[in-house]
Amino acid sequence: MQKIISICIPTYNGAKTIGKTLDSIIQNTRSINDASKKLEIVLTDDCSTDDTYSVIKKYANKYDFLKTSRNEKNLGMDVNFHRAAMNSSGSFIWFSGQDDVFLEGSISHILGIIKKYPKIGLIDVNYSQYSEELSRNVCDSMFHRQAYEPYKIDFNHDLLFKN
Repeated sequence: MQKIISICIPTYNGAKTIGKTLDSIIQNTRSINDASKKLEIVLTDDCSTDDTYSVIKKYANKYDFLKTSRNEKNLGMDVNFHRAAMNSSGSFIWFSGQDDVFLEGSISHILGIIKKYPKIGLIDVNYSQYSEELSRNVCDSMFHRQAYEPYKIDFNHDLLFKN
């Protein structure tokens, strides 16, 4: 059975943060019926020089919806993102950073959008990006930061795109 969402996380030297990211995702799955049938987490390690791969392998050994792979040599960020996507089986890909923290209910929220709009092409969800020490908000959305005319877009709601 094909998964609905593949949460793809390309990693590189993320041993200090990847556990918090995975814990936040796993916590989200506890409120979803048959989560392991709907979701997978795909991690591709870009030949980290720290303990990243051993950390993610420990999670993979505990959770069957977690898939891991390790590049034989460092391929760089773009190729590692591509590898993560190519290793996924979901109808939708959700890219995540190795230091992202998923808010409670965020995965259920996205599954609800997909159920309501099954032909959706892209979803840009609201989020806040904080500084490393979590002391200040850096921005509220990368889409907002890069929008051509951001004043014309209501960023208080999720943005949905057909294609």
